[in-house]
Formats: sequence, C-alpha cells, structure tokens
Amino acid sequence: MLVSVVIPVRNVTTTIDEQLAALEAQTYRGRWEVVVADNGSTDATRARVTAWEGRVPDLRCVEAAGKRGVAHARNVAIHAARGDMILICDGDDVVDHEWVRYLAGALKEHALVTGFNDFEALNRPEQFDWMWDVASNGPPRACGFLPYAHGGNLGLRRGLFDALTGFNESLRSFEDVDFGWRARYAGVAVHFEPRAVVHKRLRPSPMSVWRSALAGGMAEPVLYKRHRRQGMRRAQGWEVVGTYIWLARSLGLAARPDGRHRWASVAGNRLGRAVGSMRRGVRFL
Repeated sequence: MLVSVVIPVRNVTTTIDEQLAALEAQTYRGRWEVVVADNGSTDATRARVTAWEGRVPDLRCVEAAGKRGVAHARNVAIHAARGDMILICDGDDVVDHEWVRYLAGALKEHALVTGFNDFEALNRPEQFDWMWDVASNGPPRACGFLPYAHGGNLGLRRGLFDALTGFNESLRSFEDVDFGWRARYAGVAVHFEPRAVVHKRLRPSPMSVWRSALAGGMAEPVLYKRHRRQGMRRAQGWEVVGTYIWLARSLGLAARPDGRHRWASVAGNRLGRAVGSMRRGVRFL
C-alpha cells in the first residue's frame, strides 16, 4: 500500500533541507512518496524542495497558494497524493529516521494516529521547560476537551479524510483539533504511537510566541462555537480571574530569560480569546 508523506510549507528556506534530509534517511522499505504543498512562499522554499528531487522518494511540489492557511495546503497536498495512507509533518520540524515506518505501521490498524513530539532536540530549555506535555504518554488534548492528532505528526487513512471532507479551511489555527474531534464524533479515536517521533521547532523569541498564542487564542472561541454542543466547555469565572491574577503577579517573568516564553504564551492566548470572543459574538475567555 502506497504511503504519502504530506508537507504544507510557506517560507521555510532555512529549515526545509533538514526535514527533507531526515526523510531521505528513513528506514521504511515500502512504497512511499512525498508531496510538498507550497502555500504562497515568497522566498526560495520551492527551489530548495526541487533540489531534493531524485533523493527523496517520488518528491514533488504542488501549488497551494489559492488560499492562505495550513488547512488549505494540507487539503491540496492530500488531494494530489496517490496513497491511501497519509502522513503529515511540517517543513520546520525534523522527523526521526523511523517516523514513516512506525506511523505507517500504526495506520494498518487505526484510521487516525499521532506520535511523540520531542521539544528538546531543536530548542533552548527556556522555550519548553515550562510546557506540561513534553513527556506526554498519549495524544494531546485541547481546551480540556477531547484528544486529537497534532497536525505536524499525524497519520490518517484517505477514507477518513474523505468522510470528514478534509481540514476546515475557515480555521486559521486548531484545524487539526477540529479534525480530530470530528473524527471522534464519527466513532474514530486517535491512536498514539510513541515511537513515531518528530523533533519540533518552537517559536524562537518571546514576540513570536506572543503572536502565535494570540492567533491561537483568537481561534479558540471559534472552536467553542462549533463544538460546545458536543461538550466542549468554557473556563469558569474563577478560572479566568485566576489566570489574570497570575499574569499580573508574574509580570516579572516577562523580563526574565527563563520566564519570557511562558508569560508571552499565556498573555497572548488570553488577549486572543478576548478579541476572538468579541469578533465571534460568543464568550470564551
């Protein structure tokens, strides 16, 4: 059975070579291909990808600039892929040399799978040592609700992709969360394969963490609006107040190298939730 590795990219000139080198080194011996979807890169990303043709199995780059967003790029790449087993990773991360082997193996038994995300290899300690799921032994959960498969370390069968009509392109963030939850409603649980390892590259600066958290926070009210009838809950008043009290009392963290990323993440997320709630006409603080 053909395995298709899908990589949505946009402006990843400085990192894509490392990811493609990791794919070239895979131990998997079955039939597989790599489809890169370019979501409107303005740098040399496409040239760097084509430079690997002939070295990475059946590598090709497809145009996915019709709509901005990783969901659109994933959908375009999967429609262009020929395999019935789809593996998804990102252009700024690095997969382990046995990633294809273990994720494809898990797909023989499960329709939706995810693996272990390692944060230590490509990042400084202050970027990840405050994160609670570094040593996760199962699939992640978002907003305290259902498990999902992380979009940068995800395997799925084409039948499931078609049944759910792909990733929701109206979502600029948490499209992988939305997909995983919709799969659960359809009776498909996420399987966790800890040997399918991806070395994640986190945001390098507090400002980039802030921007990412702000975008994620703005998307969470959209998630709530779409999934509250299935049981997704919003934070209680005391939880919201407690978070803002922590932000005020921990303001000094923003000036410390070992606390800047954490404070920027929480502050950006809460501001994003407030903005998203106002825009979407729903309260999710």
